Amino acid sequence: MIQDIVCGIYLITTEGCKVSEVNDKKYYFCCDTCKAEFDNYTEKYVEDFESAKEINISQQKIEWERDPVCGERINISDAKGITLYKDSRYYFCCKICKKHLMQICPLMQIKIKDFTTREIQMILLK
Repeated sequence: MIQDIVCGIYLITTEGCKVSEVNDKKYYFCCDTCKAEFDNYTEKYVEDFESAKEINISQQKIEWERDPVCGERINISDAKGITLYKDSRYYFCCKICKKHLMQICPLMQIKIKDFTTREIQMILLK
């Protein structure tokens, strides 16, 4: 699975994705904003990405969920937002998806518990 190294979401397909190429290696992005950020700070992102690959993730338990808005499959530890509704947790790849859900589901706004960054960290540590 390919990850947008700027925002961290995992891309289901590369079709329609934005692309930058550095040293004969292609990097895929979910949107123009992420691609522009990468293009402006290429060295930083490539260096961070390569050093992160060196970490042995085979020893880590990775839990996956789907963003209810865009459908992207995301590692819950990389979630950019979590919302609780009727005892279910919803994980979001970005703040835009979370905001979109709040706009299209006005009834949920009354019953939703939005988590702070600290609360998200505590949930993920359990």
